[in-house]
Amino acid sequence: MKVKALDESHLLVILTAQEADSLGLDAASLRVNSLTCRVTIARLFAAACERTEFPLCGSGPLADIFDKVEKVGIHAMSTIDGQWVFVFSAHPAVGSRVRTNTRKIYRVKTAGGPYCYRLASCGDLLNVLERLFRMGMTCMCQLVTWEQEYYLILSPKCRHFAAMHCLMREYGCLWGKGRGARAFLLEHGQLLASDAIARVGPCLI
Repeated sequence: MKVKALDESHLLVILTAQEADSLGLDAASLRVNSLTCRVTIARLFAAACERTEFPLCGSGPLADIFDKVEKVGIHAMSTIDGQWVFVFSAHPAVGSRVRTNTRKIYRVKTAGGPYCYRLASCGDLLNVLERLFRMGMTCMCQLVTWEQEYYLILSPKCRHFAAMHCLMREYGCLWGKGRGARAFLLEHGQLLASDAIARVGPCLI
């Protein structure tokens, strides 16, 4: 199991096909959303918190961890080779002393700016992040989810932008460009990582 805290409220967990099978997790069980499945996911989240010392939850017994969070959102995706990718979005419980950033409002100032790419699948997202990391292209790249799809936002000021642009178009498509497009995604979507290549890339090697 690979675990990475993307920020103070988002936790990335990657399971191999064998690990997911040993836990009894598959597409059917996640669709049914049974009590057994929910307990398994809760234990997976607790184990990931303990392994990374996730700041929102700290470490400790399962009950103690869930006393500190009010709600945990889950994005679950499977890849072609059988891996399962979970992104947990944790929200602090009322009265918790854990500090988190308030929701940000993004406004457009001028035209022009970054490029926003939509990825065709979870597998394409992981593949492009791995290739970018292996190639040493670790400039700031934001990862956003919106309406069950994933987007990468890349600045044209990146040192190797031309090569990165070609690679992005190999795995996805250019959804929009300019500060307006980025502002729309950040306002309506959910920011999963502000530096996706550096944070997610090492987990894929």
